Amino acid sequence: MKKLVFGLVLCMSMAIVAQAVPVTVDNHSFEEQTPVHPTHGKVKLSCWDGEHAPPGTYDPPFTTPYPDVTGWSSDSEAADSGMETGSIIGPTDGDWGGFLQVAIDPSVWQLTNHTISDGEEFTLTIDARIGWMMESVQSESFGKTSTLKMKLYYDDNGARILIKEQDVVITTNREGPGWGGTWSTWGEYSLEFDVDTDLPAAVGHDIGIEFLGVEHQGTANCWMGIDDVRLERVLVSDPDPCDMEQDVVATTNLEWELAPVVTNCDVYFGDDPNFINNPKVVDGTIEGKVEIYTPSAVLDPETTYYWRVDARIDSTVYEGDVWEFTTKAIIPVVTEDPCGLTVAAGETAVFRVKATDVGSYLWKRLGGSISGTINESTLTIDNVQKADEDVYWCELENENTITPVETARVNLMTRRLVARWEFEDNLNDETGDWPGTYTDPNEFNTPTAVYVSDDPCTIGSGKSLQLTDDPCYMLITDSADFFNFYPQGYTINTWVKTEQVNEWGTIASKRIRGDYYFGWALTCDNANRAETGLWQVGAATGTSDIVDNEWHMVTATYDAVTGTGAVYVDGLVENQFVDASKASTNDQPVLLGADDVDGALPYAGLLDKTSIYSYALSQVDVAVLYTNVMGGNLCVGGNPEYDLNDDCRVDLEDFALFATDWMKCNLVPECMP
Repeated sequence: MKKLVFGLVLCMSMAIVAQAVPVTVDNHSFEEQTPVHPTHGKVKLSCWDGEHAPPGTYDPPFTTPYPDVTGWSSDSEAADSGMETGSIIGPTDGDWGGFLQVAIDPSVWQLTNHTISDGEEFTLTIDARIGWMMESVQSESFGKTSTLKMKLYYDDNGARILIKEQDVVITTNREGPGWGGTWSTWGEYSLEFDVDTDLPAAVGHDIGIEFLGVEHQGTANCWMGIDDVRLERVLVSDPDPCDMEQDVVATTNLEWELAPVVTNCDVYFGDDPNFINNPKVVDGTIEGKVEIYTPSAVLDPETTYYWRVDARIDSTVYEGDVWEFTTKAIIPVVTEDPCGLTVAAGETAVFRVKATDVGSYLWKRLGGSISGTINESTLTIDNVQKADEDVYWCELENENTITPVETARVNLMTRRLVARWEFEDNLNDETGDWPGTYTDPNEFNTPTAVYVSDDPCTIGSGKSLQLTDDPCYMLITDSADFFNFYPQGYTINTWVKTEQVNEWGTIASKRIRGDYYFGWALTCDNANRAETGLWQVGAATGTSDIVDNEWHMVTATYDAVTGTGAVYVDGLVENQFVDASKASTNDQPVLLGADDVDGALPYAGLLDKTSIYSYALSQVDVAVLYTNVMGGNLCVGGNPEYDLNDDCRVDLEDFALFATDWMKCNLVPECMP
């Protein structure tokens, strides 16, 4: 999350968090049927639908029946509900408001002309209050509550089918003037409805609204006041930064959420408060449906910016509200993060950071104290040893900084064998640092690892780890951060023996799966070949069939200097990838025998002599690993020039072949009659 906690609290407190398009609510403020004769000046006019209060009902008496409340209906005759004119506690929108006698009169409702579509979201908002509550002793009703029920429904051939409802509990907080009783000030209340989440069956039907006075405390009657009924379709919500937010970082993105019904949107952004010169920074007709914009430059400090998201549904554009935020006073901005380093033991490592407006630098490491020489923007570590290997970063501050600005976290490594597992009846790491845990993601208890007397060595005296597609795998505990040295280079080397035909099986991995993959994996693919990948950098697939129930040594390397990755089988390189992209790190542990902690793509077969190095072994190094186990010879890099007998070397035998051809004579007629 890019926001600090106090920023999130501020966002949650803002009233404007969405942009919406109104759905027409007939007579939303109860103004349309205001009488033009003696009813003027009356405090209350009772009736909703079909009641038609007769002449002479009121004082002074009417000469004609009072009409229904336009746009609204009730299921039965109301005893004492209807509209009332403004007063010192009067309506919030216009001169008239509605009132409902609580727990006695029926609900009032209205069906709109809007048909619900897939993916729509709605907000029903109403101004409400307790209009009057009375006890025999006026003060006894002070502080008592009454409940108004808000409902959304859809129409099914004349039947009202409930979509969603909520009770609004309001407390009296004022004593009534003159006529006694107690009442409350107006409040605003909202009910939200997401058709996909709440009731997909409502799609294709018209949406309606309904209000009912449910109950109240006390023994005397109570009336609820309602006014300014609004029903809106939410098109854009959750602006980030929030409207009116302060102290926004200068490197912020603009983010928002579009309702599913929205096709795309245009975004305007700039520092013009009149919103005349603010340019369009997102063109939805070109970029499609996007919900994030990254400004092209760091924003100015202590500056107010204005932005607007115009939602488009097909060809109709709905102009949004103008939101604003103010950037904080200038803080450090990192322009160049330190780089991860892998050096030979005894060499010097230098971390550097470049940033603007820095008051102080504080270098840190994950697992211990800093032993190097700090010169503000650089950290120098002389005579690097294994004890210096760790995750390093720098924190930057100045007088305006609330929370230190952190650089990227990077690894310092020595060129070495990091871990090696022999699987001789245990999961111990021969280097002593990274023992494994045999894990079944579908069980709470730790399963038992199985070792078999089968080994790739020619003498066949050792054991290996048996993996199945249960799935079970070996987890290297607490390896997520430390093994993030892989963008600096690595080698994964292991022996496999499998009959897992035409199925993906992950031999070793440290990666995130999903729409975007980050990290590395060494696998047997669904065509029985070894494959390695460093996502999002590149991948390489071997050519040999390794699914033949015979031992094969498979190796994956990545050289960060050249950007070259390679996959080997039995000591010889079979394919490579070359890419200059920088690999991203991840928060996943190292696994042997599965692709992720859920056990995806399990490897079924034997595993032995698995090693991880902090650098890319050369082709000769990989070949030596193979011949050290299997003996024999390997021809690395193909036959050299003048190797005439294809034995991978140039010697006297090749010279003899050359000399034999050299003595031949093709002259005519001296040599050939």
